[in-house]
Amino acid sequence: MKFFKRNLFIKTLMLLLLVVALGGCKKEDDDEGFDGDDEIGSATFTYKGTEYSGNCVQIPATSGAAGKIDIVIASSSGSSTFTLYNMPASSSSGSTTMTEFTTNSTTNPFALSTINSSSAFLASVSGSATKTGSKSFKFNIRMIDLSTDQESTVTGSGEYN
Repeated sequence: MKFFKRNLFIKTLMLLLLVVALGGCKKEDDDEGFDGDDEIGSATFTYKGTEYSGNCVQIPATSGAAGKIDIVIASSSGSSTFTLYNMPASSSSGSTTMTEFTTNSTTNPFALSTINSSSAFLASVSGSATKTGSKSFKFNIRMIDLSTDQESTVTGSGEYN
């Protein structure tokens, strides 16, 4: 279990670094550079009755799985994140079953989340994520808080660019 928590800590740290990097992006003045309005979507997720909303981006799957992406939601405060790992990159519809997160979750779809930087570290137990368009999605995932072993459902939706 110690290895499992250390591995989760490393992934969580990487997500927080991504959030910091996203927060540091500035819109360039010229039309050929980065345009945050065109390249960053928005999404929301709800945990224990509290809604978190903010930027949403897709990145190549950190697992290296071909044809897969990771979808990252970073709350506007930057203190909460939700990531769907190994989602199909090219489909515009269909449902993906989330698997239980374990240290062996490499190419299977799973989800991880941090709430308020460190008050909760969540890992998927079961559920599904559904593509509602080529770059839009919704999800309903049963998660476990790794610090308390309490399970709850996290729901959300959004669009990435």
